[in-house]
Amino acid sequence: MYYLKNFFKHWIKTSLGISPYPKRYEQLYKEIDSLHPRSICEIGTNDGINAARMYQRASQYRPNVEYFGFDLFESIDGQTFTKEFSLLVPSKDQVDRFLGRKGVKRRHLFSGNTTESLPMAKAQLPKMDLVFIDGGHSEETVASDWENVKDLLHKKSIVFFDDYPNWGVGPVVDSIDSELWNVQILGIEDVFLTGGRFSWGTKSERMAFQFARISSRL
Repeated sequence: MYYLKNFFKHWIKTSLGISPYPKRYEQLYKEIDSLHPRSICEIGTNDGINAARMYQRASQYRPNVEYFGFDLFESIDGQTFTKEFSLLVPSKDQVDRFLGRKGVKRRHLFSGNTTESLPMAKAQLPKMDLVFIDGGHSEETVASDWENVKDLLHKKSIVFFDDYPNWGVGPVVDSIDSELWNVQILGIEDVFLTGGRFSWGTKSERMAFQFARISSRL
């Protein structure tokens, strides 16, 4: 039912000439057009829809694209939901089946809090060409994800942070050492009326979201 509802939302938007995803995401997909990544890691797989888009886009250039996705999936609880400004998502099995239907052949899903699951898994993972960080949004979790992700990078890897400058994303991105890393705040800004959904701790119901793009200077 979850994916059926999303299918109809997608169909309605495209029928009206509206992009089915926020404008800033085209910057991520154009990066894939330029980078031709073979290995993609997503911190915050969510429902797998963006994972399928990234995989399909990259598969236009390579036959052997591999996707690695991390999320809490069904293990999320109310306390974590509030702390991390998260979204409720389908179960890991549901996401895995969805990705299979979308042709994501080489896929690896990891369930659990990335402050624990990512350190445990990273020694067995390959170096990543592209990393997309959009998992937990507390400063503690974003900082942990960044520190662990650095072990998965090679000299030409690209890292995208979503949801800059909100919650813990802004402070972590702003603290990245500019002598070691090239930090770009990409130009497209999506502004949403949140209706209080994501505005805990702020009086504003309008929130702007951008991508931060990180590459090595070494």
